Amino acid sequence: TYELINPVEGATVEASANVDWIGDFDHKQMGKIVFNIEKNPEEAPRSGEITVTYNNSSFKVTVNQNSNPAPTKKEVSMPHLMGSYFGIQGGMYNYYLVFSDIATNNDYYVPNAKYYMVDIYLLEEPEDKNNIKVPLGEYTYDISNSGIPNTFVESWSWYQINNEEGFPTDENQTNYESGKITIEEGKITLNVTLPVDGIQENHIVTYEGDYSLKNEE
Repeated sequence: TYELINPVEGATVEASANVDWIGDFDHKQMGKIVFNIEKNPEEAPRSGEITVTYNNSSFKVTVNQNSNPAPTKKEVSMPHLMGSYFGIQGGMYNYYLVFSDIATNNDYYVPNAKYYMVDIYLLEEPEDKNNIKVPLGEYTYDISNSGIPNTFVESWSWYQINNEEGFPTDENQTNYESGKITIEEGKITLNVTLPVDGIQENHIVTYEGDYSLKNEE
């Protein structure tokens, strides 16, 4: 809450935060600012700052949030990257990436293996067909399979855990709910949210090193 002393005609109260987990500001009611704080996914406390402005005046409020004893943010390093390039599919160039914790040699039925699968559709073809890599850039997740270029789509993108026979079960094959993938020189980062045991988790998956996709064109 706040109090205005000597109101200025035409001036309005505005609020903003320096972190993305504080937002949804509502300052329509005079003397009161309502906002939302997201649940902390980290096993560590965090702080953010709200700035309120009015005409030439302002003040700041610090928000401290406790740690989460059951964090939903998982940072995963995957040592193996494989996949295929399928050429033109639906008018775009199709790249398929598979992150794995076990060296599987393009075998998706290895017992107890974990996979993150990413089905990417781009407007850009690979520079070298003999050493195929995904072009550098950032690509977002298209959960509705709407055919938007420079995205990875829901239909063939998911997280999978194989059982001892090498097969995923329905409860161990989960599509993403949102995300993005960032392709850099020597590093690929997949940042996705997905439901695990009824709880939405944020998985940040990284692969560092060289790779080359199998040409299935």
